[in-house]
Amino acid sequence: MATTLYTDPMRVPFVDPATGKLTREGFLYLNGQIASIPSKATIEGLLSGAGEVIAQAADSAPPAGGASDTMAEMVIQPSPTAQAGPAFRAHCNAASVLPTANTPAKVNFQVEDFDTANAFAASRFQPSVAGYYQVNAALSAATSSAYLVAAIFKNGTVYAQGNFDSVAATTGHISTVSDIVYLNGSTDYVEIWGQSSAAPFNTGGTAFADYFSAALVRTA
Repeated sequence: MATTLYTDPMRVPFVDPATGKLTREGFLYLNGQIASIPSKATIEGLLSGAGEVIAQAADSAPPAGGASDTMAEMVIQPSPTAQAGPAFRAHCNAASVLPTANTPAKVNFQVEDFDTANAFAASRFQPSVAGYYQVNAALSAATSSAYLVAAIFKNGTVYAQGNFDSVAATTGHISTVSDIVYLNGSTDYVEIWGQSSAAPFNTGGTAFADYFSAALVRTA
């Protein structure tokens, strides 16, 4: 969501259209709250951290309690850095065994591709930031003559189930699952479980077809 910044033009001129930066120090009103900005560098740092100026208008109404009758308004579009949150991806480098027919079992993902917040461990994603997470997974089949289904489990209970992939006489079939999951930033976690009609059933164990990933899409 964009953030509206108000600056007093008696102290701070408009943004320089050539550089997109404020040209000298003054006062800044951030969503109605006044903040003293001691230097041009500080303001530029705020702009750099928050994103780019996407709109600007003169003589806009000041926020409640503002100290000036004439304001310059800047709308700041947040940058990807400002929106950063936990994200990870892991994959299998060996088959995971589903030991009992028609019964879900947790899948182990042995290799982390990345983990920005150290929130993935023991094949479980448990972030410390509350919010809504996009969760994705895929499982491939190394055992034939059975069905395979991947599922997202939240706190040990099935949350979302993927497609039932019927593995007839060949292996290499894939079941995928994807959903948005709310995690509270403390006790909530997600895992990937698999289920098959064969016992034991081996997943494929490949980086491109047996993976688990998640990323924050919106904070709580």
